[in-house]
Amino acid sequence: MVFPTETVYGLGGNACDDHAVTQIFSYKGRPHTKALGVCYASLDDARVDVEVNELAYALAKKFLPGPLTLILKRLSDSRLSALCSAGKETVGVRIPSNETALKLLAMLSFPLAAPSANKSTSPSPVTAAQASESLKDNEDLVVLDDGACPIGIESTIVDVLNKKIIRLSAIKEDEINSVFQEY
Repeated sequence: MVFPTETVYGLGGNACDDHAVTQIFSYKGRPHTKALGVCYASLDDARVDVEVNELAYALAKKFLPGPLTLILKRLSDSRLSALCSAGKETVGVRIPSNETALKLLAMLSFPLAAPSANKSTSPSPVTAAQASESLKDNEDLVVLDDGACPIGIESTIVDVLNKKIIRLSAIKEDEINSVFQEY
């Protein structure tokens, strides 16, 4: 399934199902050594799969839902496919602010493994048409079109465990560092 977020369109599949996660890697042509972000309706929903510490809650309070991915420690009894973590003990958690995405996530009984909806060598799509074009070889994909993504670039990524910014994007370094300084 292709769905909108505030950043770019995502290619979503059941993050708890090895087959669905494997399909995402296949559709994108993505190496299995690159982890997949996982979208939830809320950070509280993610607590069944990852450890959510005080810093994560502080970042969430300031920036989520929104264009932020939090790298958190995976719980030993996490229901997530291990393929999402690409052999690591962490998971990238995202709570998009797009209303369509949030409604979809709230209706599901599982989170969505959801990298950008494009071939790994193509630009990230900001419209449903761009996502459809990039993934046109996969005729079985359902595409939810909600217009252009307003931010148009991937999310900022923060490694909560190491208090480290992995990728800067719509949320700026000084905004993240102001939260780090409190912890």
